[in-house]
Amino acid sequence: MDLPAALTLAASLWLSLPHGDTVWDLLETTVPFTVPDHMNTGGLLTGRVPVVGSGASSWTQTTWRLGGHDVTDLSHGGMPLVYPDTSFFEQITVTPAGSSAERTSAGLQISLVPRRAGRTWSSAVGGAIEPASLQAAAPGPAVPIAQLRSWRRIEGTVGGPVSGGAELFAAGTLTRSSHVERGESAVLPGDATSLFAHLTAGHASGGQADVLSWVQGTRSAFSGRARFADRNIPERDRLAGIQGRWTAPGRLPLQIAAGMQSTQRTPDVNGAAPNGVVERLQDGPVPWLALASGGTHRRWSVGAEVSPGARKHHALTAGGSVSLMRATASPLGTGFIGETVNGVAARAWQYGYAGDARWREASTALYASDTITIGPRLTIDAGGRLEMIRGSSGAATGIKWTNAAPHLTVRFLPIPDGPWVILASTGRSHLQLPLNALAYGDPASPQGLVFRWTDLNGDRLVGPAEVGPLIARVGPGAADGLSSSIDPALRRPSADELLLAVERRLGRAWVARLTGVTRRERNLLGVVNTGAPASAYLASSVFDPGLDLLGPEDDQQLPVYSRLPSTFGSDRFLLTNPGGASSTYQGIDVTVQTTAGGRWNLLFGATATRSNGPAASQGFRPEENDQGVLADADPNAATNARGRLFFDRGYVAKLSASYRAPWDVTLGTVARYQDGQPFARLVFVPDLPQGPDVIRAYANGRSRFTYTLTLDGRAEKSVRLQGARVAVALEAFNLLNTSHEVEEDVVTGPSYRTPTAVQPPRVVRLALRMEF
Repeated sequence: MDLPAALTLAASLWLSLPHGDTVWDLLETTVPFTVPDHMNTGGLLTGRVPVVGSGASSWTQTTWRLGGHDVTDLSHGGMPLVYPDTSFFEQITVTPAGSSAERTSAGLQISLVPRRAGRTWSSAVGGAIEPASLQAAAPGPAVPIAQLRSWRRIEGTVGGPVSGGAELFAAGTLTRSSHVERGESAVLPGDATSLFAHLTAGHASGGQADVLSWVQGTRSAFSGRARFADRNIPERDRLAGIQGRWTAPGRLPLQIAAGMQSTQRTPDVNGAAPNGVVERLQDGPVPWLALASGGTHRRWSVGAEVSPGARKHHALTAGGSVSLMRATASPLGTGFIGETVNGVAARAWQYGYAGDARWREASTALYASDTITIGPRLTIDAGGRLEMIRGSSGAATGIKWTNAAPHLTVRFLPIPDGPWVILASTGRSHLQLPLNALAYGDPASPQGLVFRWTDLNGDRLVGPAEVGPLIARVGPGAADGLSSSIDPALRRPSADELLLAVERRLGRAWVARLTGVTRRERNLLGVVNTGAPASAYLASSVFDPGLDLLGPEDDQQLPVYSRLPSTFGSDRFLLTNPGGASSTYQGIDVTVQTTAGGRWNLLFGATATRSNGPAASQGFRPEENDQGVLADADPNAATNARGRLFFDRGYVAKLSASYRAPWDVTLGTVARYQDGQPFARLVFVPDLPQGPDVIRAYANGRSRFTYTLTLDGRAEKSVRLQGARVAVALEAFNLLNTSHEVEEDVVTGPSYRTPTAVQPPRVVRLALRMEF
């Protein structure tokens, strides 16, 4: 039974729209309930792997599936082990909610269906360019968060029958681009090269084999570049994968699948590269930047599924899988990392990997479901999933979880074969284990010492004479195996969900759906500093005017925690389930979509969401305001920590429409509105013993940045020339060149709420494609 919240996009839809070149572009502008962490206007950030979530689900829990195989990179969670170029896929299904026996995580699920060859040979070549002379300038006064400098792309596909009744589809793409971020002088790369092949073959016995393989290379700005003195650091990724599936029909249909995917990340920086200075409010937490590294991530999997088919009103499905994920990470950089907070020198960090860290996870799962038909109006799908997780590293304690997750979905037709369908679903699912959680207690994983820093000469460089006393030891790694560890009784986080959907067919070509979801996540992972508990801090307060800066009604005394110098360096970190570590979510989705081929293609969706969960650290970015990221074990970070989460944008509406006009002209448009990112005003406290810090004045989400509004347009003209179809297209992204702010100064003071970054400016693309 299909999950009621799933949304499927066919290639025929997105090819008629102004679209980028990866699945992330569709998730950003077309899928109503998804939000990536950056704006990729016109392929602006080609080669980069963004994170994406939905409603209030953590980006660390997003699952990627390709051809039925789980291809999620579990090193940090939420990222794919394939660069998802849309040229390779014929269908994308996005599922934000709804439990089932096959789902492996409580988060967003993105399923990619690879393109297949037809029964006759066909091929296509194409190219596109975004000339600098056609690109708009930023209206100002704030700088764009990113701005294109150059972009060009070529692609080709070929497919058809080969010997033995097999069919082969192959595709290749080459994209080269460059951009700048936040008005910096460094021009950053954005390149992607891909080769993709899909072979399908039938057998005389009626079975079918399906083999998929790819080789890819990308080059983009290194995610941890802000910690280095020279921030112009690219990262080169090498991705490869092969996976196969055998389907045997008969009285007991059987599918057997196996696959391997690999990513090798190589930042263009060596271990001796000098560290620089990080501005905490702009660049993010130093530990997060220190976790960014090179390394190799590999995943192997094998699975089987049997579907006996309908038997006396029952349709049974049962299966199992074994998956092994391994990740290595290597040290980068040398010397102190300076940290400023609100422009004031705060701390000097000796931080990094102690060696090559190795994290491993093995997962075994068994699942079964039964679809029960009770008359022509009622269908019930009931089942469950049993999963065993084993994670290990160089730490003395690993992670061992065994969990069961039931689910139940009911489908009711008020009128048999009528236009109305009512669906209700409830169940439990479990959160994935990001491998970086295994770094706790691992002697090779990131660790270090933190000292006070006073920039005596004002050169924003950490000099030997400017380093003060030791403040803290930091993990998650532990050279002694004692200063950080994993709780032996660590429980696996889970999510309980209730979903109700009402669907109505509107004639033969339209369908409308209303979906409501409520979800609660429990036993979230967190970090407790057992060596410096609450008694290691002296509590005081500072005056703050609250949310209303002009009226006295909500004036408050904001708590501030000063660490006692006698406890400096006594830190001991425990990965555990802190009391009350949970999150809640309620959301409503409305979608209207065309379902049959015709001149019109349309998808409209709107969502209203509300979440409440713990932020990981002070700030509004995805590595700070997300319940799946391990929280900062600091009482100043815990003040007003529960609030609206990063992917909770309140109200979102997206409209995608295209029209196939006479004379082989196709017109398409995509309009997107979403509420601004939730944030909290921060209070700067300059005189703490542990160094300057910031504290939330209230919960995230009581304030938001200005809404995001974009309009994209596309016009295509096709002609037939001697058996070939030639199409010329003009696309414009952010057609109206809107410049709404995407970030603001969030620190209390004269510049509070001054825009610091705006949307990327308009990008115009010219494209040519020939089909044979």
